Amino acid sequence: MTERIAIILAAVMLALGIGCSRKMADASPDELLEAGWSQFSLGEFRPAAESFSSAVAQIAKTDARYPLAVYGLATVWNLRTPMGDQDKPLARKLYREIVETSPKSDVAAWSALALARMKHLVPVGSEPDYDEVRAAYLDEVIQRFPKHAAADEATIYYLSTFVATQKPEDARRALDGARKFIAERPDSGFLSAAHMLAVLSCEVLDDRDGRLEHIMKALETMERDPRNPFYDLAYRYWLVATTAEFEAGDFETARRFYQKMIDEYPQDIRRFGAQQALERMGALEAELRQQVKGEG
Repeated sequence: MTERIAIILAAVMLALGIGCSRKMADASPDELLEAGWSQFSLGEFRPAAESFSSAVAQIAKTDARYPLAVYGLATVWNLRTPMGDQDKPLARKLYREIVETSPKSDVAAWSALALARMKHLVPVGSEPDYDEVRAAYLDEVIQRFPKHAAADEATIYYLSTFVATQKPEDARRALDGARKFIAERPDSGFLSAAHMLAVLSCEVLDDRDGRLEHIMKALETMERDPRNPFYDLAYRYWLVATTAEFEAGDFETARRFYQKMIDEYPQDIRRFGAQQALERMGALEAELRQQVKGEG
C-alpha cells in the first residue's frame, strides 16, 4: 500500500510540474516579468530565474521590455542567496549588456548602480578598493545619470565611503557633501538618508549640535508607510531624545521626544527608560532652580 501511494503521489507531483511548465510556457512576456519579480520577492530564486530567462527569450531586443527582463535576470543572479548559487560574473555581464545596449534607459541607471554596489560590497573581512568604488559611483552613475534616483542613491553610498574611514578630514568632506545634497535635492527620496549620513559625520567630528539637528531632520524627512510591518519610529524618537539630553543638553527637545515615544509606543521596551529620563531631567531642573534661588 505504501509503495502504491508513493507511486500515485509521484504521478501527481509530475502532473503538477508539467501543468506548471505548460502554464509558464504559454505565459506572455508581461506575465513572465510579473511572475519573475513575484517569485524573487518570495525568495523563489530558481523559478524567478526561469521566468526572466523565458522573458528574455521571447522579447525582441528592440522591445523596451527587453532590458527589463535582462535586469530581472541579472538581479536574481546577483542577489539570490549566497549559498553557492549566486553567479556574480554572469550578473555583471547582464548589467553591462543593459548599460551598453540601452544607455539612455531608466534601467541602465539602476544597472550602473548595481555594478558599483558589487564593487563596494565585498566579503566579510575584506576591504573594498575605495578609490575604485568612488570612481564607479561618481563616474558611472552620478555624473552619467544626474538627478536620477539611482544617482541620488549612489551619492549617499559615495559619501558613506568617506565616513567609513573615521578620519576627521573625510568626515568633514562627507558632511559638506551631505549638506550640499540636502540643499540641492530637497525632494529626493534619499533626503532622510542624507541627514543620517550627516549624523554619522557629526559624530566623528564631535559636533553635538549638528548631530541633533540632523537626527531631527532625518526623522522629519523619513518616508512614512504605516502599511510596512517594519515601520517603527520608536528607535528614532529614542535617538533624538537621548542625543538632545546627553549631547546637546536640550531638555525641551529631549522631553518632547521621550513623551512621544511613551504615548505612541506604550509597549516598547524603552518606555521605562523614557519615563526615568523625564523624572531625571525634572529632578535636575528642580535642583538647579533651588540652587539659583539659594544664591539669590
